[in-house]
Amino acid sequence: MPTQELTGTDGWPDELVEFLKLYSGAPYRLLPLNALLTVEQIHDARRSMVKVWAGLAAEEPEMVDANASAQPAGTPAYSFIEEYIPFAGLDGYFWFVDTRPGPMHGCVTEYSRDSSDEDGPKWVSISAMLTDLADSLAGETVFDRMWLSSVTDGEIDWRIRR
Repeated sequence: MPTQELTGTDGWPDELVEFLKLYSGAPYRLLPLNALLTVEQIHDARRSMVKVWAGLAAEEPEMVDANASAQPAGTPAYSFIEEYIPFAGLDGYFWFVDTRPGPMHGCVTEYSRDSSDEDGPKWVSISAMLTDLADSLAGETVFDRMWLSSVTDGEIDWRIRR
């Protein structure tokens, strides 16, 4: 089943679809603190997170912005909305692509169980994230503001910059 049909979401950025086709079999530790998700894991994580926030909206409507989906991509929703497509995650933390319309359509943002998406976009696109990742793996830059990489025996090791 195509990825977009599995998640029930239209408007996926082309590079997200392409990225999902390419990264199957990528190393578990390709990203610091996050594992790349399979299409089935994307579906399950997204469905679960949307359900949790829908339940909260029903119980405490003042805690959830009912208009978050109508805001432009890159605008914090302070929750997890249907237009978020997680592609990496671990233990309640996700990196997702925001598929809402607007100039930041396709941006990559972090969701954390502690602060939801309040920090806003990390990268303007998957390709911008991958460029930063490639530069870091080549030993040229810090990734995601604090991570340094090294490769030993074909395994990526991430450590916090001191």
